[in-house]
Amino acid sequence: MFLLCSAYVHLPRLPLQPFHFNATYTQGWASGTIEFGNITLGSLQVSNQIFGYATNSERVGLSAFRSSGMLGLCFRKVANVHFSAPVLLENILSAFDEEDRYFAFSLGGPRGLNSISI
Repeated sequence: MFLLCSAYVHLPRLPLQPFHFNATYTQGWASGTIEFGNITLGSLQVSNQIFGYATNSERVGLSAFRSSGMLGLCFRKVANVHFSAPVLLENILSAFDEEDRYFAFSLGGPRGLNSISI
């Protein structure tokens, strides 16, 4: 599962070589480079987040929603891109004390694919 992201501030990456990704879904695909940046999801701002900057895609809705990239909604052990940077859930949860790490995502729904509530 992935989440589209549209507002981000690019951060310089340390390696000189770009890292590429290819993601294939039941319907559609996307490819591009792995980036690090500060992103905005609704009213939530996430710092130093790794995401896929999609330069090519088909049937995943990136251009329809003017999205810049894709965020994987998974934990590190099941991610298919292996970096030392935290995945989205780890990054969001790190802002809270351990006993307060409860949240819910509401993705998609009748209002359209770009709908998100956190």
